[in-house]
Amino acid sequence: MRYIPNQHSWFGFCTSGGFTGTPSAPKAADLATAVVLTPLITGVTAATTGQAVPTPAFDSLFETSISGTVQANFQIDGYRDDVGASDLLWTTLPRGTNGFVVISLKTGSAVPLVGDKVDVWPIQVLSRTIPNLTSGQVVACQITASVPQVPGENVALV
Repeated sequence: MRYIPNQHSWFGFCTSGGFTGTPSAPKAADLATAVVLTPLITGVTAATTGQAVPTPAFDSLFETSISGTVQANFQIDGYRDDVGASDLLWTTLPRGTNGFVVISLKTGSAVPLVGDKVDVWPIQVLSRTIPNLTSGQVVACQITASVPQVPGENVALV
């Protein structure tokens, strides 16, 4: 059945030092110390993009290809907290921060458990933006990050 991610999703951030698993074999125990970002996130773009490398040959009019390299990009859109609050998303992910964003799309607000499927994105924050700061609007932010390792996509927590 199709569903929207609202109320089914959980987003957490673990610092590099607080993450003892790997993106392909994340440890559920590491999520106990994760900073829960779920209530502040309005959108995530987590994408891997592969390239096809052409392999033409003179003996055919059909141009074949082989798999080439893959790259990834990562962006979080979210809210800044109230004045005087901790401003959790903004202060957790300053430029230069390294760590792992763990995404669960089926555990709801609960921390994912052993066996639950998650995506694990190793990130390094490149930039932070406050887009379209307008009177009478909620203050939002965008966090853009590089992906320095192969992400774990749809992997089970161990």
